[in-house]
Amino acid sequence: MNKLKVWFFHSEDSAVGYYRLWQPQEWLNKLGLAEVKRATQSTKMPFEITPGKDSITSVGEWADIFVFQRVDRVEGLAVLEALRAKFNKPVIYEVDDNLFTIPKTHPQYEVFRQKGADEVFDRIRIKAKDLPLYKGRDIALVTKLDNDEVLVAIKKSEDIYRVNEYALSTADAVFTTTEMLAKAYRKFNKNIYVLKNCIDFDLWDSVPAPEPNKNIVIGWAGGGQHRKDLDMIAPAIEQVLIRNPDVEFHWSNCYAKKLLALKEKYPGRVKLLDRFSINDWHKGYKGWGFDIALAPIQNIEFDRCKSNLKWLENSACKIPTVASPVTPYMCIKHGETGFLANETKEWVDCIETLIKDPTLRRRIGQAAYDEVKRDYNAKDNAKNYAKALTEVHRNYIPKPLESSNDGSMGLTCEAVA
Repeated sequence: MNKLKVWFFHSEDSAVGYYRLWQPQEWLNKLGLAEVKRATQSTKMPFEITPGKDSITSVGEWADIFVFQRVDRVEGLAVLEALRAKFNKPVIYEVDDNLFTIPKTHPQYEVFRQKGADEVFDRIRIKAKDLPLYKGRDIALVTKLDNDEVLVAIKKSEDIYRVNEYALSTADAVFTTTEMLAKAYRKFNKNIYVLKNCIDFDLWDSVPAPEPNKNIVIGWAGGGQHRKDLDMIAPAIEQVLIRNPDVEFHWSNCYAKKLLALKEKYPGRVKLLDRFSINDWHKGYKGWGFDIALAPIQNIEFDRCKSNLKWLENSACKIPTVASPVTPYMCIKHGETGFLANETKEWVDCIETLIKDPTLRRRIGQAAYDEVKRDYNAKDNAKNYAKALTEVHRNYIPKPLESSNDGSMGLTCEAVA
């Protein structure tokens, strides 16, 4: 039996691309469960069309199935639709965040929020004969009117909210990270597979443990969108620093205002660490040598749909975690595989309990490591990924591309030459 041929379209060179597509690709190929290819790193959607090498046509002819990561440009959606129309093969949409509940405090809120038509288009009424004067403008829709006039809609902004809504609704299946996300997206698509985030222990175990720190180091590292989360626990961090002069706090990748203020207030004890590329993340993360790691998130719909990735990464390094008691981290057994803390006092108490007891730190770090290696191992998860791909391919019923005359997404319109 021939292996299923799969093409992955990643959206960004970050943890999103790595954990959701690059790591599964590695293990699917390594275990011989499928033949998976993707565009080279840093190639954006839609990637450049180079005749004979990774062109849209060559990809479409080679693959049995396409996996698209969340689309953040209309051009990417156009590639998805073109592949579906030309090759009539199944398309899977991969998404790891609730793109419809992004809070206003999130750096990407303006990008992903729903926009009104007036924000997306400028509408002008002109004579049809003058349309060539607008050559080179981003014209999304041209509608014939009476008296030889046309209504021209010129795009001035992307409505990524609608792009993702459309992509979710038209995909043959959706791959996502958590049951909460699956529940949120079932109103768009009933065919959803939950493929949890996992750790490649071949990589993480290959990195030697760092030398012990002179002082106890509390740490955090992650995406830049967590500024609100980190500012939320800054008061607890400061209390711990005041009460424990032999403790430091180190963090990376996120410029939270309150932490930056602590850095100025406690020079040498609060440090902003150098960034690492996602390819070296396992080396850099383990090399930082945190003694205790934090995983704060807010109890809002957007964060409730997130995965437990911080706990997974900490546990892969045998670092005990103190996390917020919100859905992603309710997998933590309080006092056994980590700690859960809500109010400032709880954060301080949990952190100081670990500071004072090195034996407890080692025991919890080891217990968390054992559980994650057993239940969140990328090698084992590849089999679930392969099963999901096979099911989608096997159940796919070829169908013609549906068209619409209402101008939805600007994909169909009555054009004037």
